[in-house]
Formats: sequence, C-alpha cells, structure tokens
Amino acid sequence: MKKYILLFIVALALGQTTKMYAQKNSPIPFLQRFYTQYIRSIDRMFEQDQRDSLVATALTQEAHEKVYRLVAATDADPLLRMQDARAGLEKTFRARQLKDGWYEVSLGEPAEQVRIPLHVTTVGGRYLIDFITPAWHGDAYGEHLRENPLAQATSVDNSSEQAFILSFYRLYLSAYLSMSKDLGAILSGLRERYCTLTTIGLHHERSESGDMDDGYYDVLIDNVDFDPTWVSSLKIQPATQGGRYLISYMQTTGGQPIAHSILVSAVKNDFVGGYRLEVHKQDGAAPVPTPKPRITEEDARRMQHQYGDH
Repeated sequence: MKKYILLFIVALALGQTTKMYAQKNSPIPFLQRFYTQYIRSIDRMFEQDQRDSLVATALTQEAHEKVYRLVAATDADPLLRMQDARAGLEKTFRARQLKDGWYEVSLGEPAEQVRIPLHVTTVGGRYLIDFITPAWHGDAYGEHLRENPLAQATSVDNSSEQAFILSFYRLYLSAYLSMSKDLGAILSGLRERYCTLTTIGLHHERSESGDMDDGYYDVLIDNVDFDPTWVSSLKIQPATQGGRYLISYMQTTGGQPIAHSILVSAVKNDFVGGYRLEVHKQDGAAPVPTPKPRITEEDARRMQHQYGDH
C-alpha cells in the first residue's frame, strides 16, 4: 500500500512540475507583455515609428508586412481589431491556447469583448507572432487561413492569350499568399516582367494618388491584399470587347461578399516573344477601388460606447 501511495505522490508531483514547466514555457506571458506595452504605447501617444519598432520585436518580418495591408484593408489595427485603444485596456487582456501554435487573445469587458486568433512560432529561441487572423474571418483559426493554394504556380503559360492571363494571375496572387517580407519587391518584379508599360504606369498612378489605401492599392487585383479563401472564386472569361478578358473573384469579409473584376488583355510581345498583361479602365473611366470592408454599425456603436469619440 505504501508503495502505491508513494507512486501516487511522485506522479502528482511530476504532473505539477510538468504543468509549471508548460506554463513557464508558454507564449502567453510573451503575448501579455507585448500587448501591455503596445496598448500603453498607443495610450501614451507614442510616435508611429516608435510603435512600429515595438511591433517589430514581437512579429516576424512577414507578419509585420501583412499588418500594414490589413490596416489598409479594414481601417483598423489588426492586433486590436479597433481603431484606437482606451487607457487601461491592457488590464482586460486574456489569452488561451486553441490548438498547436494557435492562441486567442481577448480584450475588453465581457459584454464588448474582442477575440483575436493568432499563431505563435519560435525564431532563434524566442516567441514571435507569425500570423494574425484577419478581422473578416472572425474567430476562425487554422492552417487553411495561412496556406497558399497557388504555391505550385511558378511560371506563365504563353500558349494562348487566355492561358497567359490566367497563369500570370495565379503566379501574381501566389506572391500575395506567400506572405513574403519582400512582397512589394516581388510584385514589382512580376509587373516589370509581365505587364505593359501602360499598366505599370497605371499601377503607380492609382497606388500613389492621395492617401488611397495608404499606397497599397493594387490595380491588378482591385484590392490591397488577397486571401487564400478567395482563390476558389477566381475566374477568367471573355469580355464583350473583342480580345479582352474579365478577371473576377469574390471577396468574402464576414458580411456581404464584394465582387471584384478587372478588365485585361494579353498584348503580344514581338521583341522577346510571349505576352504582356494590360489592365484597361472600364467604361472609359479610371477604375475606382472597391470600398474597404468597414466595421459594422454594431462595431461602431460598441467602439463609441467603449472608447468615446475621438
């Protein structure tokens, strides 16, 4: 009997030690430290570059690059899913493990709580956030949100105009889905290689006009970013204008789906062979970016109640 009691005590002690070890090595303390510092930096009105430096210490370079595009897409901070943070918000911080490297951060009082799924990895022996679920996916999490369904697209097909256009878009969108820290340079390189000078000029014109989507608007996709869950809706079909095609996809943002369409053509490149993509202004007018998926009226009321008017 004493032997069994001793074994029970040892097992209990081992279980407690394992639990303490797991808690000590959990990324939750890291998340709490970061969120506390980040929220206080906003409350204390740190300069943007100071807050940006703080974010750079907690996110991978790839996730940091993605944050800029999510801000441009939603007009809200993806780390908070809010446009601002009130004093003391860090005191409401909670976090729990969902599965594997997925965790859920929650902020705010229970009646107005915001839940943000994110993925944590280790780099050089320290924790870093390498993915934040976009607001339009709500509390969803899982590898399907991070995957690249177009990863096998590595070249263009010059066998026909339609084959070229579709293969180019698969290659171009794959770059978005790869979440590279050098995404801007990669996209620029693809445009330089496969687009006409007219399209390159149009891209610069539309991305740099005023503060449109903070310079991230891409005329080739009529958007500032692309989500893997939109890939299945990607289509190409002949347009009513001869020799032109319509690239389209549906942007699902948790509310009413947003339809995107881009009028394009494949221009024969007699100098080096193959084709180059040309984007056309539809209906003879400059393309107007599709409105951003704004926060809902319910979110706006909640934010006004929680943070007041700013």
